[in-house]
Amino acid sequence: MSKEYQNLEQFGSAPDWRLFTGVHGGPLPTVTYRRAWQWAREQTLSEAEQRSPPARNAYSLRHTCVSTSLIAGVSETLVAQ
Repeated sequence: MSKEYQNLEQFGSAPDWRLFTGVHGGPLPTVTYRRAWQWAREQTLSEAEQRSPPARNAYSLRHTCVSTSLIAGVSETLVAQ
């Protein structure tokens, strides 16, 4: 069994299958994502990379992935899925 599934068995998930929840069991606040993203960027990226558009926020990575996939010729239907 992979470590990911072991963690899921050990820590469980929310009823809607979210792995991380807020203090009272609801969704994580946006500020929590923002702080974690900022910390991860500072730990892993150079200053120039931190300033790049794809690194500004986690949502930008989604846009970058979609754009890159479409440019690479992946079908729109598959990208939408």
